[in-house]
Amino acid sequence: MDILLQLVQALNTEEVRHFKLFLQRSRDNSDRKDEKLFDEMRKKNDDFEEDRVFKKLYASSKDKNSFYRLKNRVMEEVNKSLIAQHHSYNPSNYILHMLSLQQLFLTRNKTKVALYYLKRAEQAALKASRYDLLDIIYNEYIKLSAENLIINPDEIIAKRKLNQDKWIRFKKIDELVAVVRYRLKSAQNYSAVDRPVLALLKKIVKEFDISSELQQDALLRQKMYTAVSQILIQQKDYASLEAYSDSTYQSFSRDKLFSKLNHDLKLQMLAYLANASFKNRNYKRSLAFAAELKLAMEEFQSLLHDKYLFYYFNILVINYSVTDTQRAIKVLEEMRTIKKITSVPYYEMFIYLNNAICHFDLMQYTQAVKNLSKLYVTESYKGADASFKLRINVFELILRVELADVDNFEIKWQQLNKLESTLIQSANHVREKFMLKLLPQLVDNVSGNKEKISNQVKLFIKMSNKASDNSDVINYDAWLTQKFKL
Repeated sequence: MDILLQLVQALNTEEVRHFKLFLQRSRDNSDRKDEKLFDEMRKKNDDFEEDRVFKKLYASSKDKNSFYRLKNRVMEEVNKSLIAQHHSYNPSNYILHMLSLQQLFLTRNKTKVALYYLKRAEQAALKASRYDLLDIIYNEYIKLSAENLIINPDEIIAKRKLNQDKWIRFKKIDELVAVVRYRLKSAQNYSAVDRPVLALLKKIVKEFDISSELQQDALLRQKMYTAVSQILIQQKDYASLEAYSDSTYQSFSRDKLFSKLNHDLKLQMLAYLANASFKNRNYKRSLAFAAELKLAMEEFQSLLHDKYLFYYFNILVINYSVTDTQRAIKVLEEMRTIKKITSVPYYEMFIYLNNAICHFDLMQYTQAVKNLSKLYVTESYKGADASFKLRINVFELILRVELADVDNFEIKWQQLNKLESTLIQSANHVREKFMLKLLPQLVDNVSGNKEKISNQVKLFIKMSNKASDNSDVINYDAWLTQKFKL
């Protein structure tokens, strides 16, 4: 697949609409081969055939040069359209846009106009802390000072030196964070017990020869936390995540580093602490952090309240589903009354699925099935990952076993095996494959050798690990243990 095809298929709906309008700005619209080629590429089929499209657009020609020129033109037009649409999408885009205009008028010898755009670029770069771009801007000022007496080169040189000092500091921070990321990700012998993350970080900082002043730098500490916490989440090292987040949160609070500007970071830390505490089975501590998160969500006139509202409720649900299932159901019912939550398809799916799990835990199997039926018709479920759907369907089969609903079990089981046969055979679904083989024997009240089946279940549970348990919608091992009274 060539780059133009990848580019065209990557455009979103708004970018396509803008491009179509952009094409109409100058050329004759009677026979737009560029638009026709664009539309052919937008079909997003994997069998885009260049020869077929060439013959369709140039039926009377065998020379492909015209077609290649057309492709180049479409590429240029798409590029121009994207720049025109997104020139102010973020601070960096805007700064580069201002510098482009400055260069344009500089070539026309319109120094005052060029200076106007350069000043706007400087203001935006200062606001965004883009010290690398500021260095380019100050270089342009120095060039202009040779022709314009209103620019004092001494002042610009002083600004540039101050900027370079900040830029060096930023580069050191980025370099250190990059080293920390690499060391944490690549350390094969890393473990939370033998090498606590705080001790490892101190070791890396010492090796990197970072000054004590820079070690206390607020930006470094924020970047370091963001990088390290993400790695610990990826590694599922919740013990280290809890300890590191707690230490960082306490030090940030003590040093008064939290403010309106980094309020998102504070709420993120509290959410991580609550979730990590839950993963470490410290439910009381997790709920305490949830309460602290709720209070923090009200700060700065509830600046980020809506962003973290679902995360707050999620923490309550996962904790109460372990400690007080009836209360978890009440929280889920409360979530259903909040439009800011139910308007998001994924959140709606979360409510139905967790309601089903809670009712299953209470042995209210009919209610659990009803919630799964509502889950199946949500928009989020339709677009969900195939593996996730498979696990939910296995969950429903378990419910049908508990209800002794042989007819619906048989229908669902046959549908699932037919539709998901390839998926079931994959290495990622060994547990689901086992359950799909076992469940038909249970729905018939264990028709067959009970001792043989019991031994198979014991072996299955013995081979389970924490990672596999975490992937289950419900804990197969716990259910089987109870079912077979192991």
